[in-house]
Amino acid sequence: MADWLDAIRERGGPFVEAARAFWAWRGEGELPRGEEAIAFLADQVDLFAHETDAADEDDDRFLEGAGALLGLVLADVLGGRHVVRERAHRVLLGDHGFFDPFAAIDDALDADEPCDALAERIRQAEAEARGEGPVGRVVRGFALALADEVPGARILERFGYEVTLDDGAIVDLQRVAEATGDQGFDAVHQAAAKMARMLRREDA
Repeated sequence: MADWLDAIRERGGPFVEAARAFWAWRGEGELPRGEEAIAFLADQVDLFAHETDAADEDDDRFLEGAGALLGLVLADVLGGRHVVRERAHRVLLGDHGFFDPFAAIDDALDADEPCDALAERIRQAEAEARGEGPVGRVVRGFALALADEVPGARILERFGYEVTLDDGAIVDLQRVAEATGDQGFDAVHQAAAKMARMLRREDA
């Protein structure tokens, strides 16, 4: 089996075994990495989307395996790791991004052009990794504001718009996302700064 899966095991968590099982089912030889792995996934999504006789259990099996493999490839290429909360498995990308690989596969399977839909979702993942996607830009804005408003405070954990600070405080950034909508990053940063000010510590 591919060495890169072993190398990413600590960051990949349960995605690794799910991806291995998917490759044993749908692939042959050595599992490719990076762009070649994405090309394999795109081919498989396109093929499976047109399989009219697939059983319900095969639908679930495909979604689980392809989603896990996509999550691992993105974590490997973009820098990230598996994260889970209440049985919802996702990927943290870069310093601030967040991505649902299973929703990406599911959307691609339902699209008129599965490969194009998957490519678009991968572009969204890349934006998240840069801190420019819907979640990534909000978390990035808050991280910058936190450094200014609460010196020494750090984000220890994150899942979507929810972040946990080093003092145990849990902050829901959904309101920042809703308030700024499609506005530029400056608006996101300003809204995040207002929230960060409420977290100022007495000894700061």
